[in-house]
Amino acid sequence: MSGRRRQAEPIACVYAIQHQYGRCYIGVTQDLRTRWQNHLSRLRHGKHFVSDLQADWDRDGPDAFDLLVLDLEATIEAERYWLEMTPVLLRYNPYPYNPLRGA
Repeated sequence: MSGRRRQAEPIACVYAIQHQYGRCYIGVTQDLRTRWQNHLSRLRHGKHFVSDLQADWDRDGPDAFDLLVLDLEATIEAERYWLEMTPVLLRYNPYPYNPLRGA
């Protein structure tokens, strides 16, 4: 055994960055680990493209957020479903940003 750690397989999914006070960002990715690191980097540097998400992060800090896997079907259709159903199923409202409808 060489002592090298095996790289985990990328997780393709629809995911949510859920804020404890009732809003969430929903996205789709082919590699959740890389996408999450990208979100964290932007948030930590104050440069996230969803200004309301950035404002909540700045005010409440990282402990106010959870990352959830919503669906292992990583398609635009699955993302659209979760954008529409999240307020009903999770009782969370998506942040007012949606790349499917244009910002």
